[in-house]
Amino acid sequence: MFPKRLLAIGLFAAVLIHGGLARGQWVQTNGPCGGDASCFAMMGTYIFAGAYDAGVFCSTDSGSSWKTIKNFSGVDCLVVLGSTIVTATYDGLYFSTDSGAHWTQSTNIWSSVLAPIVGMVSVGRKLYATQHFDGGGTANYSSLDSGKSWAQDSLPLGGGVFVVRNGTIFAAVDSGIFVSYDEAKTWNMISTKFKDSSVLSLDFLDSTLFAVVSSRSFTHEQLYVSTDKGASWHLTTALPRGIPRFIVECDSLSSLLIVCGDSGLFLSTNNGDMWIDGGFADYYIETAAVLDNALLAATVNGLYRSTDSGSTWKLSGLPSTNIYSMTTQGSNLVAGSFFGFPAANVFFSTDNGSSWTKTSYASMSIGDPVETLAAKGTTIFAPSDDYGLLRSTDSGKTWASLGRNNINSFYCLLINDTTMFAGTDGDEILRSTDGSNWTLLNSGLTNYALNNNVTALTMIGSTMIAATSNAGIFRSPNGGSSWSISNSGLTDTDILALVAIDSIFIAATYPDGVFRSTDFGDTWTWSNDGLKNRYVYDFVMNGANIFAGTDSGVFLSTNNGRNWISANTGLPGSIIHALVINNSNLFAGTDSFGVWRRPLSDFGISSVAQTAPSSPMEIQSYPNPFSQSTTITFTSESQGYADLHVVNLLGAEVAHLFSGELSAGEHSFTWDANGFAPGMYECILRLNGRAERVPMIYSR
Repeated sequence: MFPKRLLAIGLFAAVLIHGGLARGQWVQTNGPCGGDASCFAMMGTYIFAGAYDAGVFCSTDSGSSWKTIKNFSGVDCLVVLGSTIVTATYDGLYFSTDSGAHWTQSTNIWSSVLAPIVGMVSVGRKLYATQHFDGGGTANYSSLDSGKSWAQDSLPLGGGVFVVRNGTIFAAVDSGIFVSYDEAKTWNMISTKFKDSSVLSLDFLDSTLFAVVSSRSFTHEQLYVSTDKGASWHLTTALPRGIPRFIVECDSLSSLLIVCGDSGLFLSTNNGDMWIDGGFADYYIETAAVLDNALLAATVNGLYRSTDSGSTWKLSGLPSTNIYSMTTQGSNLVAGSFFGFPAANVFFSTDNGSSWTKTSYASMSIGDPVETLAAKGTTIFAPSDDYGLLRSTDSGKTWASLGRNNINSFYCLLINDTTMFAGTDGDEILRSTDGSNWTLLNSGLTNYALNNNVTALTMIGSTMIAATSNAGIFRSPNGGSSWSISNSGLTDTDILALVAIDSIFIAATYPDGVFRSTDFGDTWTWSNDGLKNRYVYDFVMNGANIFAGTDSGVFLSTNNGRNWISANTGLPGSIIHALVINNSNLFAGTDSFGVWRRPLSDFGISSVAQTAPSSPMEIQSYPNPFSQSTTITFTSESQGYADLHVVNLLGAEVAHLFSGELSAGEHSFTWDANGFAPGMYECILRLNGRAERVPMIYSR
């Protein structure tokens, strides 16, 4: 990989592009931050940062805060040439002439994810790019119009490291140090000091030239200095620890030399005779930059900023965190991230995403993704592969392990009043009232769900639906006590998400998209009208409105999942893993851009729907106790789907009295218990998303 060294020519002041978005669009919240940068470039007061998995970001306040300006995959380098900024991505080269507001793919250069552009360098009037092919081999290109068009070309001197000083180009290549005074047309050798060595980084501080060199004659990289423009060289004082990797930048205003090593960042004000430890002993630094009033260091644990020459650092990460799960705690937002850079963590916001606080969750986890989050009152629950279920009662400041208790890793959580349900990655569904002690609820489940993950859980009344990763959907009529498979109508059995609204269950399958059930999971109907992508990761509901997070952004259904429309205006092209509604806003957790916010009023929704209290259905049984038959009566306030059945003390269904549409008004059904054993039974009515029960005693 090329050293992260960028050459900016003809810097100029640009027009601000990060003004307020028009009403009716998604707005990026200020985090959660922590994404890693692969490269920096400066243009006047603008600082651009490239991230491998998230694209290009911009800061106008010396790196204190950042905004996404373009979603690219695999940004490896950025170069500013006058009023043009050029970036290399997995999909080829792109350029922008309006400070990143709009981007155009460069022409005449072959692009492929298997052959990404891995380096760019400006030499004289030409901009060069190098492409690495899968399995080996490279191709080189050059551009004479600031990256707009390209032609296949050879790198000057066969390739190396270049730096420009007052119009003179210095080059470090395998055969030595060269200089050109005529924009790389001709070259003169000035030193053979590093012949057969690899110069990894080259830069000037005032009239002093520095080089990081790797050679077979010594076991690790070393830092050399030249005071005669490269003619002769000598070693600087060794770094306090580790070995040098690249020269960050030389700041002539403060005579500050900054070098990144394999064990931190180091500063010198006397040409490397003495070094100041800039920190990051335990972090690998990808790249760094010197600004007029700040230093930036991009590490695998996030982007950091210092305003006191490296004495102290503050996290100022890119809002490029991969958000995997979200929930609410009162009026607060809670977000869980995916593994990677930074390591998985839980973040907390008390102001609708204007600011985010990183909790201490990461100290209790080895970096696995935060698969799910749940909250009850002031308590937040989050899973950990190492410690089982974690609980925090102080907004994530501290976490306590509730223990593993020989339970597989938690995959999903559902809190229903005072009861918590959990699905695991080992075919298990569990129930708990305290999060520490769990009861296994696998009756009827393990026969079908071998080698399965329980991916989602939802409930209507006492009817619970469980989604699995390859065995489809299971239904329990008695709060999880017993299960039966319920795949009628489904065309795929990999279930990603579930939601329940009124008396309707909705399931997201892969790869066949969304299915609806209006009969408590008995049968399922395909319901993808309007969805552009059938990979749905999450649902959130508000009244009759359902939002779906997909591979192609956010979609909305206003009719209980029958039809869908795109709701992506202003949202970057990103996978949406998590959705949550809080304080009259919809929040979306994206794959590489943190959390985004949009008011519900943009969708014609006036406020967060509240569940109105319902009048009792007053289910009764008479006579009760009874000796042969009893009549069950109840009142329905409105027309809707009803299910009426009888279960024994074990929760097993012994009689199904009715399933179908019922009109408003009084209804009665008779159960003839002839042939059943005397004892206690229970009649369960599910109607319009509610459930009521009546105990019955059968005695001969």
